[in-house]
Amino acid sequence: MLTDDGDPGGLLRFALLYAVIFAVLWIIPTKKPEVAAQRGLTVDLSRLVETTRELDDAAAALVAARERWLGSGEVDAAKAEAVNRALIGLEKAWLNDRGLQGRPWSRSIYVSPDPFSGYASWMLPGLRYEIETDDRADLPGWERVYIGAIRNLAERMRAVASMMP
Repeated sequence: MLTDDGDPGGLLRFALLYAVIFAVLWIIPTKKPEVAAQRGLTVDLSRLVETTRELDDAAAALVAARERWLGSGEVDAAKAEAVNRALIGLEKAWLNDRGLQGRPWSRSIYVSPDPFSGYASWMLPGLRYEIETDDRADLPGWERVYIGAIRNLAERMRAVASMMP
């Protein structure tokens, strides 16, 4: 939430960006290069990783707007409530109306339960499913979905920043 004592040093920016980049980079198996080669894993998600730079810029703008607004000492309670609602709504950027592979009811493309066991959490499940099932035919399509979600999140962050005078 938006308070004058919260988020020291741009913690919001760091947390959002770190979570996305960690999720993007963790998708690719990191055990041993030879294991990836044996599985025929040649995945290029460089466009997706590049898109996170746009998110970094939006996060920096949001943190700067927040610091400027709070530093002004003119934070209206009603405006702060609206900004808080918008901040909470940022997570909606990760919802996909189509849902996930074989699970149209599971709409979060940021994290979802493992589709095979139902227990463990999967980060970026749309991409991970394509990689884990060794059927990467739709991987480019899912990469486009994630690029769109990251751009949507960046746009939402810019919109929240513009709410702060």
